Amino acid sequence: MKKPSLEAVTNVTIIVFCLVVGFVLIRTHFFPPQPPAAQVAIRKGDRVEILKRTVPSGSSRALLLALSPQCGFCSQSIPFYRRLVAERVRGRPRHLSLVGVVANAAQIPEEKQLLAAAGVELDHWAAIDFTAARLPGTPTLVLLDDSGRVDEVWVGKLDGPAEERVVERLAGSI
Repeated sequence: MKKPSLEAVTNVTIIVFCLVVGFVLIRTHFFPPQPPAAQVAIRKGDRVEILKRTVPSGSSRALLLALSPQCGFCSQSIPFYRRLVAERVRGRPRHLSLVGVVANAAQIPEEKQLLAAAGVELDHWAAIDFTAARLPGTPTLVLLDDSGRVDEVWVGKLDGPAEERVVERLAGSI
């Protein structure tokens, strides 16, 4: 029996390689992976039971600030949070509670201290499961009514115009 030549082995190897690469490209291009339903980010109009529990009694609205002590964008957003507290103190908007939310109850003292040192005092704090609440990460701002319905969501570090839209939305939310 004759041994296959080096050229024949090389050709077969190249053909197999091209088939594998072609299969992978077709699969990723035409059938991209879909995120599980639980990972779909929270949207305006959603009702999320775990978030409803963060609205303090007596408040008709709550602005949740999803934060993390390790989040650089959260730290960069502190001047904006200071402005939100100042607007709240001036009574614009009334009946709005500012609620800090973290993923782990052990983070509350650290985050409170970090914000207090910068002059930001929030009304309430809560630890929630970010995945169950469908929060995409930190920082995230979520405006809720007292029934737990999401009125608005802002994700990430906001630029100046986006911050203005948040303040306007909060002023008009009551």
